[in-house]
Amino acid sequence: MKKEQWGVMRKVAFWLWLMKEILLFYFAIPLRLLFSLLVAFMWKPAFSFNQNLLEDNGDPHEKYREYVKSFNPYEYVRYASLDQAKFLGMYLAVHPSEENKKLLMSYITKDGYFTRKAFDRVGTWSGDMTAGWLYAFTSYLREGLIDETDIVKFVYACRRAFFEKPYCQHMGLGEEADRGFLFRWWFVGHDFVVLLAVLTVLKRISGEKKWEVLYSIFRLLSFPWIDLFPESSIQRGKLFWVSWYASHSRAVLASAVLNIDPENRLFKRVLRKTYEKHRFYNPDIVAIYSKHFGWDQNRKEFAETWLRDYTGNKARRFLPEEWRVEYIHIKYLLKRRNIKEAKFVASRFVLPTKFRNNEYLWEKDVLAESFGTKSHLDYMHLYKLWRDAHEQSKAKTYSHQARRTETQTL
Repeated sequence: MKKEQWGVMRKVAFWLWLMKEILLFYFAIPLRLLFSLLVAFMWKPAFSFNQNLLEDNGDPHEKYREYVKSFNPYEYVRYASLDQAKFLGMYLAVHPSEENKKLLMSYITKDGYFTRKAFDRVGTWSGDMTAGWLYAFTSYLREGLIDETDIVKFVYACRRAFFEKPYCQHMGLGEEADRGFLFRWWFVGHDFVVLLAVLTVLKRISGEKKWEVLYSIFRLLSFPWIDLFPESSIQRGKLFWVSWYASHSRAVLASAVLNIDPENRLFKRVLRKTYEKHRFYNPDIVAIYSKHFGWDQNRKEFAETWLRDYTGNKARRFLPEEWRVEYIHIKYLLKRRNIKEAKFVASRFVLPTKFRNNEYLWEKDVLAESFGTKSHLDYMHLYKLWRDAHEQSKAKTYSHQARRTETQTL
C-alpha cells in the first residue's frame, strides 16, 4: 500500500472513531445532567479557614532567596515523582531563561511523546502535567523565548496524541491506557478544560486548519457543561468529593491560555469560577486569578499571610482531637460500594503549612495531614507572582508621580 493511501486510511479511521465517541457522548447526556446538578447544589463546605492558625515563620524574601539558591531543577527531574512535570512547569513559568526552556522542552521525547520524566525517560502523562507544562510554554511564548523549532516539536507531539491510536490521548511506549485523555465520550464539564486549552494554543501558534476544526467540534460538545461547571468540587455536610488537584489545575490551564490570549472569554470564565469557589483558602488560585484580573490589597495581604506561614523546617504536627471530623468520600463510596471504606477522618479547619509538608502544597487536600517531598516549588511560584504584583504597583506609583511632577513643572 502506498504511503499516501495509508495516510488517508488513518485519517478516515480517526474521524470514524470520533463520530462513534460523539454518538456515545450524546447518549450519556442524562448522566452528565445528573452529575452537573450535583456539582451545582453540593458545594457548601463545612470546613472553615481560621486565620488565627497561621503563624509568622519568617520574612518571605529571605525564604525565597534560601529556597531558590538550594533548588536544582535538573536534580529535581531526576529524583522527583508524581506530577513533577506540573510542579516544575509552574516553577519554570515564573523563572524564564533559555536554560530553563531547554528543560521544559525535554519533556517531549525525540520521537514525539510527552513523558512524565524529562530527557526521554518514558512515563505516563496526565491532564495535570499538561496544565503545568502548558503554563510554562505559553509564559515563554509571551516572553519571546519559544522559537520555531520548539513550536514544531510541540505541534508534532500533539499531532501524535490526537491522531494516533488510541486517539485523543497522550501515550508513550509501554504506557497504560488509563490517563492522559484529551477526549472521551464520558467527559463532563471540567474534563474539557485540558482539551480546549491545548487546542486554543495550537490554533494560535500553528495556523493549521485542522486544529480550528477540532476546536469548533469540541467547543460545541462542551457547551454548556464547561461554561457552567468547569470544575467539580463537592462538599456538603459529611459528603465529600473535592479534587483539589483538579481544581488547581483548571486555574493553571486557564492562566496558560490567558498568557497568550488575555481576552479569551471561555478561559476567563473558567478562572473566575474556580477562583470564586476556592479563594477563601488557596493562595495559589488567588495569585493566578489576580495575575489576570488585577491585584487588590486584600489579595496581596492574603498571599503574604500564607507566604509568612509557610515552613518546611518544622517537625510534623498532628491534628488535635477536637478538630477531627469523619467525612464520606463519594468517589470511594461509588467505587467500593461500602460506606465504611468510604469514610475518612480529616480536619474541620483548613490546615496551615506546618501540617502539610507536600511536594506542591496548594494542589493538595487542605484538610488532611501529609508528609512528603519538599522542594519549595509551591512557595517560589506563589512568591514570584506576589512580588511581581508589588513591583508593578511600585512602577505605576513612580510613573504617576513622575507625570505629576512634569505637569507641575510645565
